[in-house]
Amino acid sequence: GTATPIGTVPSAISGITLAVAQSATGNNFGEILAASLAGRVWGDANNDGVIGAGESGLAGVTIVLTGTNDLGATVNVSLVSAADGSYSFGDLRPGTYVLTQPTQPPGTSNGVTLAGTAGGAPTSVATTPSAISSIPLQAGTSATGYLFAEIPDSADLFVTKTHTKAAFTVGFTGTYQISVRNGGSQPTSASYTVQDRLPVGLTLASTPTGSGWSCTGA
Repeated sequence: GTATPIGTVPSAISGITLAVAQSATGNNFGEILAASLAGRVWGDANNDGVIGAGESGLAGVTIVLTGTNDLGATVNVSLVSAADGSYSFGDLRPGTYVLTQPTQPPGTSNGVTLAGTAGGAPTSVATTPSAISSIPLQAGTSATGYLFAEIPDSADLFVTKTHTKAAFTVGFTGTYQISVRNGGSQPTSASYTVQDRLPVGLTLASTPTGSGWSCTGA
């Protein structure tokens, strides 16, 4: 008979001719176990590349799988991460694949990208979009641990203290200026208290004032 090639479904063997009382054997259908690629997108609050306690997954992040399978066919599929940040591409043929996160999740900065159990080449933190290329996937392999870390944006307070004279002298008023600024990418959500102590030998001449401040001389 004539068997269909690997790329043709449904599989069939046609044109089988049987003589009287003849038994035909060895008409076999070989099936390749499906492979899969899975991982997670998460908010890496301390930027250590490890999913730590209290760090949660990021939902709704698009992950794209591209590559070429063992039949030479081009693969290009996408999905979005689940509520816990997990994602999984199933029913894959053997091949060489690339995972890409095409868009930076809102409210985050790019973190580390990590290849999983089947190997691959992740991009550096400085490279966007984040991707893991050259993933060699074998038949029946369930590859896991393909991680995309994102650093949550936050407020980042800086406090500076300056004085207007190079040196303070007895009997003359010196002035300190304390400045607080937010160097982060998100606004603060609470009020903050800044405490300062005068160096030994100085006394407070007057209660400080300033826009946005509520100051005391205590």
